[in-house]
Amino acid sequence: MQTYDFFLAVSYKVSCVAGSAYRRAIESILEECDRLGLTIYAAPVVENWGTNRPARRDAIANDHAALRECAHFVYFTGGYESDGALVELGMALSLNKRITILRWESENLPSHVNGFIEIGMAAEGIITTPDRAFVSLGPLRDKTPSDGA
Repeated sequence: MQTYDFFLAVSYKVSCVAGSAYRRAIESILEECDRLGLTIYAAPVVENWGTNRPARRDAIANDHAALRECAHFVYFTGGYESDGALVELGMALSLNKRITILRWESENLPSHVNGFIEIGMAAEGIITTPDRAFVSLGPLRDKTPSDGA
């Protein structure tokens, strides 16, 4: 079973739109993780930006396995609510994963997501520009499972 430093939960459909600010932010995170030697799981990436989608049952099984094996869960809202990403957020909470919720600087989070930040169950990352999205992960981006973090 592969382990991951990060599991990136996203709105699937919009992440598959090439050139969108949402997609550019995801690509920025992926590029920086690659540069730093960090592993990251993001379903749209594994599925070639939606062009190679497995059967729904297999996709859910793959996501669940990756989520169980990640060190840090990152939910990127980006102005989109995704039922699947919210389910994954709930799973991450139940598995006691470190959680960061990423949002645009201009975005107000819905109360049901913001509440996790308010009670200390999740950290918040604010993205000011898509090309620097990784910076918004803050000090947690420097911790990998080998750190014992």
